[in-house]
Amino acid sequence: MTPTKRIAFVTYSEKPRLTDDDRLVLPHLANRGITVLPAVWNDKTVPWSQFDLVVLRSCWDYHHKPDEFRQFILELEHERIPLFNPAAVVKWNMDKHYLRDLSETGFRIAPTVWLEKNKSVNLREFMIASHVEKAVIKPTIGAEGDGTWLTTLDTADDDQSRFESALQQNDLMLQQFVGSVCELREWSLVFFNGKYSHSVLKKPKGSDFKIHGGSFESITPSPLFLSEAQSVIHCVPPCLYGRVDLVGDPGSQTMIMELELIEPLLYLGTNERASENFSNAIADSLAAQSRR
Repeated sequence: MTPTKRIAFVTYSEKPRLTDDDRLVLPHLANRGITVLPAVWNDKTVPWSQFDLVVLRSCWDYHHKPDEFRQFILELEHERIPLFNPAAVVKWNMDKHYLRDLSETGFRIAPTVWLEKNKSVNLREFMIASHVEKAVIKPTIGAEGDGTWLTTLDTADDDQSRFESALQQNDLMLQQFVGSVCELREWSLVFFNGKYSHSVLKKPKGSDFKIHGGSFESITPSPLFLSEAQSVIHCVPPCLYGRVDLVGDPGSQTMIMELELIEPLLYLGTNERASENFSNAIADSLAAQSRR
């Protein structure tokens, strides 16, 4: 009889029993003799070395404690505990400067300028110099739309104090507003072990420009979108899972909004094969680990 494997799904204190979405994969793994235990990432009592695999899932507060989370990843790496996604990928993907790296590789992102923490900047003058009339401001380490807001040349003077406060706390990115997020919506394509699994089309809630908290539906991507997303996934080291968020007209150019490699919602409930695909990828990763 094949011995049972024990893996950790890493979560955070507000979801100690995992998210509804992540729980969908548990029966598939159980059928393979793989037991999943939820583990809160900053719980000092968790015996990480006793797991055959540690899978980052809903650690959705890491951006509030980035130094602590980075140390957690370093400790797992130091102890050579099998981690997915890999520590080097996680550390790179934590900071949205990764989008600049993708841009330099040739991928199209929203026009973005980067601002270092504690710099003294006049927002309106900076927007004029950057030829930006409407912009989204967000911290370079962030998630779920936290600390993300919209400004324009008309409101920049009124937003100056908020801008200064944000810049005292974090590096910021000032990103030209992409109207197609609201007009054409945002696509999320999910991959397991580099292979395409499924996708959803997301729509902001009401007049909000942020996708988080809006609606979504299962959909088949155009060949252009799938090709672009595959190219992004294949430009990073091998990962257990990855989600590529992009916008654009399916018949023309696309624009990469995010490459989610740490704790993305995988929308397992939107496709009847998604949970099984994820289960297969985890089982394959475990098998690869045992061969090492």
